[in-house]
Amino acid sequence: MRSIYVLTVCLFYLCTANAKTTTSEISLRFDTDIDQLDAANQKKLKEFLSTFTVDDDLTIVVRGHADKRGSTSYNLDLSERRASTVTSILTGEGFCDIGIVTEAFGEQKPMNGDRQNLTDNRRVDVVIQKHDIESEAELLEILGSNNDLKKEIDLTQENVVKSNRGTIVGIPANCFLDANGQPVENAIINITEALSYQDFLAEGLTTMSEGKMLESGGMLKIEAFSNTGEALTLDPNNTITISLPTDFKKQGMTLFVSETGADWTDTKTSTVEVSTNYPERPIFPNFRSFVPSFTAAPKPTRPGIRMRPKMPKEVDDSKYEVDFEWYEIFGRKKIIAQNQANKERAYQRYERSMARYHSKLEKFIADSLAQPEKHKAYQEALMAWRTETTTDSLYFMEQIYLPYVKKREIEINLLYTDYETKLSAWRDSCAAIRNAKLAMAMETGIWDIDLINSYTFNSSSLGWINCDRFYAEPALAKIQLHIDAPIDNQVVLVFDKINSLLPCSQQERGYTSPLIPKKQNAVAIAYSVKNGQIMLDQAKFTGQPRLKLKPVPVSLNEFREALHVNS
Repeated sequence: MRSIYVLTVCLFYLCTANAKTTTSEISLRFDTDIDQLDAANQKKLKEFLSTFTVDDDLTIVVRGHADKRGSTSYNLDLSERRASTVTSILTGEGFCDIGIVTEAFGEQKPMNGDRQNLTDNRRVDVVIQKHDIESEAELLEILGSNNDLKKEIDLTQENVVKSNRGTIVGIPANCFLDANGQPVENAIINITEALSYQDFLAEGLTTMSEGKMLESGGMLKIEAFSNTGEALTLDPNNTITISLPTDFKKQGMTLFVSETGADWTDTKTSTVEVSTNYPERPIFPNFRSFVPSFTAAPKPTRPGIRMRPKMPKEVDDSKYEVDFEWYEIFGRKKIIAQNQANKERAYQRYERSMARYHSKLEKFIADSLAQPEKHKAYQEALMAWRTETTTDSLYFMEQIYLPYVKKREIEINLLYTDYETKLSAWRDSCAAIRNAKLAMAMETGIWDIDLINSYTFNSSSLGWINCDRFYAEPALAKIQLHIDAPIDNQVVLVFDKINSLLPCSQQERGYTSPLIPKKQNAVAIAYSVKNGQIMLDQAKFTGQPRLKLKPVPVSLNEFREALHVNS
């Protein structure tokens, strides 16, 4: 394979004051139908990474590609696997995976537009941007740099625009008008996605409507421009279909709109519901049966060896002789009598012990004399047992176990055949349901079966659009949180379980939140940029009326990672 190592370094300046970003790019080549990097390209990647440190403020984009051979879906999957391989290497080198954006294009973006150049199109492009951040606005601009999608569309026909993060926008033909109210044939559609509270923060969005807290399913900004840059409007007689992906659909979501994303207005527009009541998938039967096992006859017991008994210790008469002091003259007779009685009892115990000893000694001698015969009998019994066990085990294997295995295999094959028949019928049933649902979806303006598991709306306006519902909480269960933090910071409250973000207003002595639910845990975040250094602190809210935040210096990746909080 011809390996091409491309390293392009270019400098450009952001529109904000003094914001500078250095961009470096490398292209890595892959063998045909391979998703792993060879040693040469791994070395080139590591040499490229050696020009950066993990403490730099970096944004890393990994883009996977494939050549034109193979189906579109296969090439897309292959490009995803190639991008994943490179991302794993970056993470292994210590670069934070939260700061890595992975994209896969399959065969759709050949190098230099040349689809015939197969070698160069089997690649992964790694783009690393090193940032010099001077303000909070620049910080948020970097965080939201991958939220935008721009695409030129032909308005003489219907269009479906699908982003890398799963958002789908269906655009009818001739739906955009210029300043004179005339339809345009071509337009540039700009879509800004904000699906998580991290995106809300980056885009300067909140989840409030008329002072009430919202529970968000995702936000989207849609803009349309002519080829000359003129802003276009949506024909009042048309609607666009918007689908926001979700893992779990919540009931009662409606469409909210806003000009700035700071305060939202409920349009009372409900989602377009497309249900999927699939039949229950067949389950392969849990085949259980008694498996025969071989049990050998009891093994002969080796004869034990009796231990020689130990002779009892003789009585020590000196223990019972006592020297008297002069003051014990009146108690001597009693002491002497007591010691004599103890001595007699000791001799009685000794005689009993000696009798037991002689009895055990006789048994030991008799057992020792019989030991050779016992051992010989044991060896004969052991040989007979081994011969019998071998014969019985062979009989068990040939006459019992192997016939059972063969019979069981036949039964399992019958069960599997029956299961495959049921599974095939189930798949046909699901396909019929999907086709029916897809037909119904197209009738309601939905063009993709993926929308079944999304929040889908028909919208009659452009700009910021929000899928929300009001967070229901009794007034008595709410509290106003006071946060002690330096006044030159931005302070927000994050409720990640309900995907909500609320700003805190600056007061004379810190910050104050809107009324928030006591029983819904949150995380308070204070951040700023001081002399090119990002400052951050965060603390959990669990119902207490006050919190204290003291931002400390962090890197861009540490800031990104801190935003993935769990309240």
